[in-house]
Parts: sequence; C-alpha cells; structure tokens
Amino acid sequence: MTNFQDLRNRFVLASISSSVVGLLLWITPNAFTKFLSPVIGFGGMGGVVVSQLITDETEKNWIKMNKSVKSDSDKLQTEIKQNKSQINADLIKYQAEANQNKIEIRSLTTINEAYQKQLAESRQVSDKQAKVSNMLLVLTAANFADLAESESNFNARLSKVLEVDADSSADLLQDSLNIFVNEINGLMSATRYHYPDLEDKVDDIAAKVADKVEEFTKLIEVVRTFTTCNELIGAVTSIQHQIIYHLSIVKGHLYQAQLREIKLDTLPISEHNKIVESVDSAWKQKYNILSGNIVSIRQEFSVVADDVINSYNSDYNEIINSGMSESEKASALELELHHIKQIVADLEKPLLFASGSPKSDNGNRIIAHYLKRKIKLDAFDWVETETGYTLYFYVGRNGNTFIGEEILNDENSGEKIRDLVSSLNIPAFKRSERGTHYTLEIQTRRPTKKESAKDDIDKIWITANKFETFVKRFERVRITAGSTGGKSPTAKNLALAIMKSRHGNGEIKLYDPVHGSKKDYWEMPKFGMSHEDNLTGMKELCDLIDSRRHGKDHKFRLYIFDEVDTTVSKLKEGTKFKDLIKDSLKEASHANIGVIYIGQSSDANEVPGMTNSNWGNAVQLHIGSNASLVINASKTLTAEDKELLLNQYRKINEYCERKNSELGLDIFTDATAYRFALCVPLSGLPKFMQLPDFDSYEYEDVMVVTTEASMQNLTVRPEAQPTATESACPQCGSQNLVKKGVTTTGKQSYQCKDCRKKFSL
Repeated sequence: MTNFQDLRNRFVLASISSSVVGLLLWITPNAFTKFLSPVIGFGGMGGVVVSQLITDETEKNWIKMNKSVKSDSDKLQTEIKQNKSQINADLIKYQAEANQNKIEIRSLTTINEAYQKQLAESRQVSDKQAKVSNMLLVLTAANFADLAESESNFNARLSKVLEVDADSSADLLQDSLNIFVNEINGLMSATRYHYPDLEDKVDDIAAKVADKVEEFTKLIEVVRTFTTCNELIGAVTSIQHQIIYHLSIVKGHLYQAQLREIKLDTLPISEHNKIVESVDSAWKQKYNILSGNIVSIRQEFSVVADDVINSYNSDYNEIINSGMSESEKASALELELHHIKQIVADLEKPLLFASGSPKSDNGNRIIAHYLKRKIKLDAFDWVETETGYTLYFYVGRNGNTFIGEEILNDENSGEKIRDLVSSLNIPAFKRSERGTHYTLEIQTRRPTKKESAKDDIDKIWITANKFETFVKRFERVRITAGSTGGKSPTAKNLALAIMKSRHGNGEIKLYDPVHGSKKDYWEMPKFGMSHEDNLTGMKELCDLIDSRRHGKDHKFRLYIFDEVDTTVSKLKEGTKFKDLIKDSLKEASHANIGVIYIGQSSDANEVPGMTNSNWGNAVQLHIGSNASLVINASKTLTAEDKELLLNQYRKINEYCERKNSELGLDIFTDATAYRFALCVPLSGLPKFMQLPDFDSYEYEDVMVVTTEASMQNLTVRPEAQPTATESACPQCGSQNLVKKGVTTTGKQSYQCKDCRKKFSL
C-alpha cells in the first residue's frame, strides 16, 4: 500500500508543477507563451485526475492478485503439512515393522539355539544309555564267570562243618542267607534312591523277600534236628540251592526294573508341527534341515537303544533261566554283592574338600559332624573373605528329607562348629537365593578398620591452627563436657584467644568454685573461689550491664563462671543465679562484656529453669561425647542434617582415638592429646572443631601488664596461694623446673618439665 501512495504523490507533484509552469507562462508578455499557458495548466490538472484513476485501478489489480497468491500459498502450506503428517505416519509404521522383524529374528535365533542344545543333550543321553547297558552286560558276564569257584568254596566249607555237627551246618546256612538278604536290601535302597517311581514295585519285592526269608529260616532250624551225615548233606545242599535260586530271581527283577526306567527325552510330533508352522518362511529351510537331523538322530538312537535293551534282556534271561548252574548262581551273587556294597558305600559318602589347607580340613570336620546326625553335606567350594573364609555346601543328596536353615542351625550347632574350627564368630548356615547350596562364614580375624586420612578429617572440622581466627569474635559462650573432659583448659584457651584478638586490652574475671582441686589448670588470677562467689560475680556482671547501657567506648571485660549447673542446684539462691544468667545472655554484648559459662551436662534442663532457647543466645561448645548427645536431642535439625553430623562425629571420634592410641596419649591427662568439640553458632548449622593443646596460650603472654592501682582491686583469697616449695613441683616433687614469667601479683611462675604442672611462688 505504501508503494502505491508514493506513486500517487509523484503524479500529483508532477501535475502541480505543470500547473505552476502554465501560470508563469501566462504572466510573460509573449503571445505564444500565453497561448500555451492554459494548455499546460489544464494539462497538469488533468494529469492529477488521470494519475488518480490509474493508480486506483492498478492498486485494485494488485490487491486482487495478492489475494490469489496468498490463497495459493495457504493451499501449498496445507498440502505440505498433510504430506509431513503422512511421512511421519509412514515412518512410524516402517519403524514398527522393523522392530517386529528384529523380534521375529531374535525369536528364530532362540529356537535355533534351543534345538542345537537339545541335539547335544540327545547325544549325551545316547552315550549315557549305551554306557549303562554295556556296564550291566559286562557286570553280569563277569559275575557269572566265577560261579564255579564260589560253589566249590562253599562245598569245601560245608564238608568241614559236617565233621563237627548239625548246628554248625545250620549256622553256615544262616550266614549264607544273611549275605543274600543284605545284598538285596542294598539293591532295593539304591533303587528307591535313584528311581523314586519304582517305590511301589520295590515294596512288593520286599514283601516277597520277607516271606522267603521267613521260609528259609524255618528250614534252617529243621537242619539242626538231623542226626545222620547223609540226611544233613542232602538237606543243606537243597536249602542252599533254594536260597541261591529264589533270591537270584529277585535280583534279576530289580535290575530289569531299573533298566526299563531309563527313558529317552523325545519331542511330541504335535509340538514339533506347531513350532514348524510358527517359523517364518525365511527360516523354514534351515529349520527343516535341523529338525530332520534331530529326528534322524533320535530314530537311529532309538533303534540302537532298543537293540541294546532287547539283547540285554534276552542274554540276561537266557543266562539266568538256562545257562547257569546252581554253583554259578551262588558265586555270581556273592561277587555281585561285594561289588554293589562297595559302590553303594562310596556313593553314600559325602563329598569332601581336597585336603592340604586348614580351610579344607575345617570344612571336612564340619561334614563329619553333621554326618553323625544323619545329614549329608557335600563339599562345594570355599573362598577367602576379608575376615576369614566362606564354605559352600550342597545338601541335595539327603533323599526326600528337606534340609533347611532351621535344621542346620538348631540347638547349639553354631557353638559346636566354632569349637571345631576355632572361629571368632558363631557360624550360621545361610541358604542361597536359588536354594541350591548353603554358605557358612568362618571368621578368623577381626575386620580391618578403614582409617580416615588427615586430609579427609580436615575437610569436616575446623583445625586447631584456625582456632584463634574462628573464636576471636565470640562474646557469650557456653562450654560443656563430662568430668575430666577438658572444660577448664578449653575455656582458658578460648578466653586468652579472645583477649589476644583485642591485643590484651581488657580484663578477665575468673570465678572457680572448685579452686584447689587436682584438676585446677587455670594458672590465672581468680576473683572468686566458691559458689557464693559465682553468685556475687553474676550480680556484678548484671549491674555492670545496667551501668553501661547508655554509655559508649567501655573497656572490654570477660567473665568466666565455672560449674554454673552445680551453683544453681547447690545455692539457696540458685533461682536468683539462674535468672541473672538469663539476663546476662540477653544484654551482655550491648555493654562490651563477654561471658563464658562452664558446665558438665549438655542438656539445658540440667540447669534448672533454663531452656535451649535461653542458651540459644550464646555460642555453644560441646566437647567429646557431649557432641553426639546434642545432635540427637536437637529439635531444630532436620533428619538429614542429624545424619550428616553424626557421620562426621563418628569419623572424627575414630580419628582422634586412633591418633591418641598411636602416640600413647591419654585424653584425660595429656595436654597434647587429640580432642574435638561441636560448635553450635548463633545461626546456621553446627560445626566440628579441633581443640588446641592445653596451655596453648599463657596469661602473661597475652594480657597487658596491670598497673599498681588495678592490682590493688584484685582480690585473691589466702587459700588460693600455692603451697609449693622453692625447689620442687607441688604435684610430683620434681625439681626439673622452668620459669614461666611473673604473675600480675608479682609472683614467679614455674612449669614442671616432668608432669607439666604450672605453679607460682
């Protein structure tokens, strides 16, 4: 639209210019120019009209053409969108078809692998079947080959017995019967174990054997009544024949039943046809070749197996029914009994660990222990562990009895195993997730502690070399620790570090209700030495706060109150003392006054009438184990923050204990022992800090020497004076002393090099 307006403007400008020219020509004196003046002027005016008509018509044609182009563009955009949608749909369809083809290929690959596996298994079954059949044939032939010799031996033994009496002959027959009965019982037990489906048949055979045994026992008793030699020989020979004949038939039935129980694993033709029909056409040719090979192999194997079984049955029946003499039967049974007993005995024994190491020997002792309880543990494997080793056992060869953890771990089994293998723990069997075996952990050594490196610990606490810069702005501080936990030395270091940051300008007023105890390590002037003095000092503190409430530029004064919890509980005016503590916590910082409160319990309630919110107006230092008590009791920390701080506490505590143990330091007596505290600031999360060595700061080194006037205001009770001699330590009597400067009262300070006791004379 803007282009057409510009065109109109140009036409109008040109027309106006023509009209102006015509007007100028009209003014000239020339007659010709006057003649041209109307023509040019009216031509210009006409040009305006004509230009308007032309531009309007052109604009209409342009708008019409533009609408047509826009309509065609919209149609084209719509077609493009439709084509894109169709392309995307086709792409998704083709992708789905490709995925389906991949799935079908994987499925066909799986089927192919399964048939390859089944083919291999069929070959293994074929080999196994042939070996079993050959073994039975060889066993039978070998047994019957030596029958004559056994019969001859029996007759020789019988002849010797006949020279004695009929009772001895009966005993010989009874021994022979017992041998055959034991043999058959062993064979029946093996059949039940290896072929559970033959249970009913074995029970029937057992009943028949019992009847025959009863019959033969009665006949043997009759033998004892014969008096003549001929009668005795005939009876014994006849009964021995019956024993061998009938019990040999029983054994033959058991062997035949076992052989028929061995089956081939074949694929039903219906299932085979379904699999073939589901295979894609691209794989049918390969599959048909594979399945044809499998069928051919199975058919060939079935023919061979049937021939072997039929030949065995034929040969076995022929040998038993027609090819054996009575003497051969007796010898075969005796040899076979011995062979089977040996096989059964070996099979019944548990598998043992290969000897040669204490672990294997201990495992075998455990196997023998459970074998006495009729529980069979087969050795499976053992592996080394960080604390000893783990034994693996298989329990699947205990017949129909299920062996669970409660059976293996019943009564005092763990203690017995511990004594057998000399383990540190009480071992207990654990069943594997798949239930195929059991494990038994034997501990022979303690687990190695994973020591935290110094660099790792330094990341989670404020190191001692940063103590001074960390605490220099502290003003109101609560310190807690158990008895002999290091409260006083820590408070002394803290007070002097605060004063050092102020260049010693100020005053420290210490109140120690337990002055003179063996744990007195203050080594600085004291302004009070009783619980009553604590109350007096707290009143003075609060009065000083009131007097400084509106003033400025007051000299800094730091109060230290020891045993505040005991003062509250022991004094009659304990409530007053507690109320004064609350006032000092709220107002001290406004008057340039610092306060250190020292007590044993980290629990605010141990100071009667005080709450956590009251102590929240002071920075808190909880030394050693008090740190964990504070973390667990906190109601402001989240569960995640508690867990984080407790993990840090465990690491730091283990690190300090280890370092003290390595260096032989006693945390209760050694000044340089590793110690730590939990710092609870006025805001933010608590932090752990390493505490500096005791006496890291000396009063004389930090504080500005007081003037005579200020010294006159210092009150020191007579009982506070040291009782040491000039030449010996009052604590250990050592004379190995070193001078440590002069106190504010003008006395010489000493430190014992042996016990590190400080004192002044």
